[in-house]
Amino acid sequence: MKVRCPNCNTEYNIESSKITSATIKIKCPKCLNSFPVSKDGVVAPKTPKPTPPPPQPREIGTASGINKPSPQPEARSAPPKTPPPPPKQESVEKKPEPGSSISLDNLPDLPDLPDLPDLGGSDMSDLLGTLDSEIAKSTPSTPPEPPTPPEKELNNTGLDFGMVNLEEAIATSITTTTSEEKPVASRTEVKEKVRTSAPASEPVSSQPASVEQTESTGPKKFKVKRKSGKIFGPFDQDTIVRMLVENKLLGNEDISEDGVNWQPINKIPEFQQAIQNMLESISSTPPPAAKAPVSSTTAPSSHPKEEDKKKVDVKKSGVKEPSKLDEIKENLKEKYREFKERFSTLPKNVRTGIISAVAIILALIIFFAGFKIYNRFFGAKLSAEDQRIVTNALNSLYSGNNADITESVRVLKALYAKVRYKTPVCAVLTRIFIYQRTFLSLEKENEEILSRCIKSFKSENIETPDSIFAAGLYYLSVKDTKNYGETVKLLNSSPHYQRYLNALNNIFSNNFAAAIADFTAYLSMVPQDSLTMEIIGELYLNQKDMANAELFFKKAIDTNSKNLRAAIEYNRILFESQKDQRSALNALENIVNSGATTLHIKELARAEYILAKMYWSIRKNDEAERYFKTAISHSPEKIDYRLAYAEYLYNIEELDRSFDEFNAIIKQDPNNIDAKIGLIRVMIKKRKILDAQKIVSGLYSQNPSSTIVLLYKGKIEEELEKYPDAENTYNQILSIDKESTNAKLALANLYIRQNKTQEGLNLLEEIKKNNPDNLDVLMMMGEIYLKLRKFDQAIENLRHAIELDNYNTHARFLLAKAYIEKQEYEEALKHLEVVKIQIKKMPELNYYFGKVYFGLKKYPEAIKSLEEELKTNKQFIDAMILLGKSYSMNDDHQKAIDILNSATTLDASNALAYFELGMAYLRKGDKTSAVEALKQATNKAKDNNEFRFLFGKTMIENNMFNEGIEELKNVLKKDPDNTEYRYNLAMGYYLSKNYKAAIQEFNKVYSQDPSNESALFFAGKSYQAKKDYQQAIKAFEGCIEKNPNNDKAYYEIARTYELMEKYDKAIEYYQKAISKNPSIAMAFYRLGYIYKGKNNYKKAISYFEQFLKIAPEDDLAPEVRDEIYDLKQALQDMEEEEKAARQKKPEEEE
Repeated sequence: MKVRCPNCNTEYNIESSKITSATIKIKCPKCLNSFPVSKDGVVAPKTPKPTPPPPQPREIGTASGINKPSPQPEARSAPPKTPPPPPKQESVEKKPEPGSSISLDNLPDLPDLPDLPDLGGSDMSDLLGTLDSEIAKSTPSTPPEPPTPPEKELNNTGLDFGMVNLEEAIATSITTTTSEEKPVASRTEVKEKVRTSAPASEPVSSQPASVEQTESTGPKKFKVKRKSGKIFGPFDQDTIVRMLVENKLLGNEDISEDGVNWQPINKIPEFQQAIQNMLESISSTPPPAAKAPVSSTTAPSSHPKEEDKKKVDVKKSGVKEPSKLDEIKENLKEKYREFKERFSTLPKNVRTGIISAVAIILALIIFFAGFKIYNRFFGAKLSAEDQRIVTNALNSLYSGNNADITESVRVLKALYAKVRYKTPVCAVLTRIFIYQRTFLSLEKENEEILSRCIKSFKSENIETPDSIFAAGLYYLSVKDTKNYGETVKLLNSSPHYQRYLNALNNIFSNNFAAAIADFTAYLSMVPQDSLTMEIIGELYLNQKDMANAELFFKKAIDTNSKNLRAAIEYNRILFESQKDQRSALNALENIVNSGATTLHIKELARAEYILAKMYWSIRKNDEAERYFKTAISHSPEKIDYRLAYAEYLYNIEELDRSFDEFNAIIKQDPNNIDAKIGLIRVMIKKRKILDAQKIVSGLYSQNPSSTIVLLYKGKIEEELEKYPDAENTYNQILSIDKESTNAKLALANLYIRQNKTQEGLNLLEEIKKNNPDNLDVLMMMGEIYLKLRKFDQAIENLRHAIELDNYNTHARFLLAKAYIEKQEYEEALKHLEVVKIQIKKMPELNYYFGKVYFGLKKYPEAIKSLEEELKTNKQFIDAMILLGKSYSMNDDHQKAIDILNSATTLDASNALAYFELGMAYLRKGDKTSAVEALKQATNKAKDNNEFRFLFGKTMIENNMFNEGIEELKNVLKKDPDNTEYRYNLAMGYYLSKNYKAAIQEFNKVYSQDPSNESALFFAGKSYQAKKDYQQAIKAFEGCIEKNPNNDKAYYEIARTYELMEKYDKAIEYYQKAISKNPSIAMAFYRLGYIYKGKNNYKKAISYFEQFLKIAPEDDLAPEVRDEIYDLKQALQDMEEEEKAARQKKPEEEE
């Protein structure tokens, strides 16, 4: 059956089987007009006052309280005159889904209508299928109420074609009139038609309104509120729909009928459906020449002759066919009219403001466009003078001289502000700024210029290699990997720039070897870049390759002598390698003194820091401290400088200042482990062990696997005498790092501290074997051997340590102590003098000077040094005892007794103080007081074997043989294997002329220690005194076998032969003794007497004169002079006698 809309004359095919009622209501999807249709296809007349349908449930999502207007079923006026037909458009058919069917179970029963002829195949099924689904959706699930009689539902019940898929509906529609074909309207025409006709939109509702309600109430008005808060309207529903379709409303606004209750417009189903219907109507107009719809199952047939005929008819009619351009123009005109209408409704001041703003924006656009055009074609070159400035600036960067670079930056910034074409200026400025930001510092103002330069590269879009390279440097410095990668690809034509960027990237990745290779390749293409040579030198320095570092620093200086950074590092290497320390020090001082004008503040600080370390290494502490302080003041943020200064204070024994400096570093950087470790070291030295333990515990809780933390944890445990815990801690370090020298050294020291001396020495020897030049090992071994009184081994290790580090004060001080114990005072004095130069305030230094001067019998100098020591440490008991002893030896006995009495008052348990007091009384001649003091000394030292030995030895040296021998016997009972004790006992017997006992003890010593040549020698002397000459000669010959240069043994053999009156043998051995030691005065003395006994006065006089030359101040010198006088007188008498005899002989003959 065919149905025609009375408003727009559009015809539709409807299957009669779908119509079960006498009359149905249909909405035209094209013009949205609703009208009743009878079963035979005739438009039914209006029925007055229809009975309202029973109430049904509201549809979900429908706004409550809004009365929906009923559609107007009356026929409207004829449609407006159609415009000339547009070009033919092919209709697009939408194929229905096979087997789709819509259930009508929920619809009220309608009377049967006669069947309609099948005009559209399955078209009607598609059209009504959608309708059935929509009705099914809107019907409640509960059973419906009984329907009203069919005749009363004439105008209330109908099929809403607005719910149908419009593309399918349009595809199956019939042309509007039979007399003439209706042309396809454009979108603009449809909009215009909608605006002029304003059809009523009937939303889908489960409760349709009556005609009576529609006529009485009229259309509702709604206010519209935008997101900005502005309110427009009121508008009726159709107007709002049209505004939505035409994009005058965006769909995110709120609407309200009363201005109080607002709802989002896109949540109202009525508007959603109306908008959908409108859009589909616009986009799917019926084809111009479709006599009947084509089945979806068959392919559409084309009629080219008919289409060509239509085109000819259009041309003959003289009407121009509209093009797409015409439609665009029409749309633009429409938009302009809408804008003009809206703009005219604005207040006058607002319109004036908008016009002014638009004018300004247009002026700016024109200005910038013109500026870009000018720069592109007229401003893209620098003058020759400007180009010279840029070139000079780049050369200053190559020089590495901060003064030149700073001046270049000033000139370039002025040029940057002057020129329009900024790319060449920015290329050099960027390189300088990146260098400063990476290695020095960059001011905020220059950071801003750097950012503007990068923008200039992009805006000017001039891709010169210099600008691309500069941009690559910037992206690399800010770690913009994406832009950096793209920039590097653009440098294929400039491989030297690619190499440079790759080198910097490798530096940031800590791949220094690759960086060096890339920089070296870059230098082969840019050989004048002194700055890059300096950077290569620093990379080698970082890798401890001093030879290559020195080479590249020298190259940098040779390429440009103004590169002061390279000069600083070069002179530092020269100094540390001890090649030319004096000239290196002078050169660096000159750089620092002129650095205020030639160096960046950070470069100056580094030069001062290096100079401070140089002076510290040669122990010029005043200069070192001055430069440390200036370096820190010039670069206070450098933690390394402050750490070095704190370490310096620690090493020169300025513990309080070192403590304060480490604390200041921790305040600046609370997580600095090095500063905390330094603080712990100071606390250990100041004996604040518990405070140090708190810091170590905190560090250990945060860093349980840090070897340096574990090392000092073990040292604290060792100081607290928790030796097993300390050993476990040191072994824990070795489990982490098997080759940790520090852990092995600490473990060796722990063994020695627990009297496991041999274990400690074995561990040290193992370390020394793998690393013979380890300074710490050598010093520790020297110190241990010194405690063990093995002075030769101590001296050997300590001398090696000084050879490795000539300025190692601690090693030199230990060496001096070893020489003092060995009684080699001259050697000790040399090393103490060096120590005094290096460290003026070293504790106990003056005390050891006093010991040396006392050993050299320079008692006034000893007294002066010891008094200086006691000024700083008044309770230094050993210094007090030695000072008293020095006064006693200087014959100021009363002063000595007063000082020693003070010492016994200060420490009443000190046996040595009582001993020296007794000796002072003894030298004064007060034997009673001496004996009393010495008895107290022995009582105080009952359990001190070493002291009792010293007491016995001293008694023997002071000819108190019985007391001394008795004391040494008691000492030997406790330590019978001590050869030193037994040797001194033997000497006591020898000096007391108990030669038999002496021989026994000397032989025991020699049997226990065959290397003790002195024991064998004095055994021979005892045999000689006992007149057992053969045994004596045998003992002396044994000494010569051990030491062929032993002149004393030759002398004693000669003396033994002389006692045996074997003078020729004696002369022979005296001559041998002189050949071994020409200064042995006693050999000349004895030869003089032998030749005197032989009446060979001339030879006797000759040997006596030789004696006087060697020992003119000897006690025997007066005797020898008398002998010479007597011998000469005897010779003279003999000569006179011979002369008289010669004269007398001729007379007798006569």
